[in-house]
Amino acid sequence: MGQEQETIVVVGAGIAGLGTTMALHKRGQHVVLLDRDPPPPSEGPAAAFENWDRRGVAHLRQSHVFIGLLYGLIREEHPRLLEMLLEAGCRELRFEDGLPVELRPSYRKRPGDEEMTFLSSRRTTLELVMRRYVESLDGVEIRTGRRVREVLVDRSGAIPVLQGVKVTDVEGAEQTILGDVVVDACGRSTRFPQWLSEHGVVCQNDEEDAEIQYFTRHYRLLEGQEEPPRGRTPPNGDLTFLKFGVFPGDNGCFSITLALPTREAELRRAVKQGESFDRICSMLPGLAPWTDPQRAAPTSKVWGMGALHSQWRRYSTEGSPSILGFFAIGDSAIRTNPLYGRGCSSGVVQGHKLAQILDEVADPAQRAIQLEEALENSIRDFFDDMRRQDRQAIRTAKRYYEALAGAPEPKPTLRKRLARSFLEDGLIPASRRSVPVLRALLRSLHMLEPPRLVFRDPALIARIFGVWLIPKALKKDWYPPKPGPNRDVFLRELGLDAETA
Repeated sequence: MGQEQETIVVVGAGIAGLGTTMALHKRGQHVVLLDRDPPPPSEGPAAAFENWDRRGVAHLRQSHVFIGLLYGLIREEHPRLLEMLLEAGCRELRFEDGLPVELRPSYRKRPGDEEMTFLSSRRTTLELVMRRYVESLDGVEIRTGRRVREVLVDRSGAIPVLQGVKVTDVEGAEQTILGDVVVDACGRSTRFPQWLSEHGVVCQNDEEDAEIQYFTRHYRLLEGQEEPPRGRTPPNGDLTFLKFGVFPGDNGCFSITLALPTREAELRRAVKQGESFDRICSMLPGLAPWTDPQRAAPTSKVWGMGALHSQWRRYSTEGSPSILGFFAIGDSAIRTNPLYGRGCSSGVVQGHKLAQILDEVADPAQRAIQLEEALENSIRDFFDDMRRQDRQAIRTAKRYYEALAGAPEPKPTLRKRLARSFLEDGLIPASRRSVPVLRALLRSLHMLEPPRLVFRDPALIARIFGVWLIPKALKKDWYPPKPGPNRDVFLRELGLDAETA
């Protein structure tokens, strides 16, 4: 129905804050966007990657993947932004572009396949172009170098109301900024929970450590070189002690991320060094063609990232909001392990849901309730599934390192053996031989369908079951090649102590 124009203060000008601002502007709101950091360089993507000082975004130069959920939203809601992104060198990586070589001859395009498109870009490039797009919007004020120091809360009513924030600029001058609504898009380092708790506002926090650390290095293709063609060995894999993946970027750039369990002390000492990082990549068949010195050269140091948690914050108790006029979105509200590549996309979608609710609902309490319901309905299943995968990875790593230390491996139950066999000898080979199975897996990955969709469709289950029943000897070519050598090979090649952490 549309409300009268309000002033919305969005704190944080990262991907989530920019996405929220875009959505609010489209619905006619006046937005004041506060950014603690300086503006981006005036030059293009290369300068942004090299020189943009974004201390408020600790993971700015980590690998990112932008899934179909975000791509589709930009394509439908902000087509001019998509044009700007493509002009800046971002690419559209479509479903058919990533098909295993075994499936390409039999592939026939189906309606909906175009939705499974990755937006291929460095995080700095996406954020730079989104920033310039937002700067061009009437009714949006971007104030850089503004650091929030305090929140203004009215506690005269039954439920506290956030009325605005106090900020300081780069010269230390103080300013009060009032708004009808304040949005926390500060990300994982947000201080709003602490500030609000000082005013008696309850924030429920459901948090778990993913027990993993990331290390990323960026590369650029040499002149005249192209990305390696997709072969039988995928450019991503999981060796338990090491997870790895390639992330194509823009303008001939790409990044590689190596992820280690937090208890992996030996490899962690090596992976921080550029030479050792490259050596590890050269030992992984899926990565070696990418980092071949004849094909590409590194363009950055190794960037580390830790303290990776799954987290869901709720500003409510027993279904009633604990604060009015305030909303947290993106990593300020919901954090997931970056391994799954859903953080940025989820944050922008959350911002669009908030903008819709603010436009359609006038009552402050109902706004809070409806946003919480919307996030539960659209994200909770994915959040729970990602957390389940994190827990399984932690258990697997624990058993792996216990076995290295000489502990006997516990004998799994029949049910666990069957479940593991169905996955390893049914789902995995089926995904390399059946387009419908792969399609279902990727629609869930892109957050276009519920997680684990492949296990909810009887026809797909039948396909997987049929593959499962085929003797291994007859489907030996259906399995992906081993991702890489054993841990002791890495340690030996890197000159490390073979003792475990």
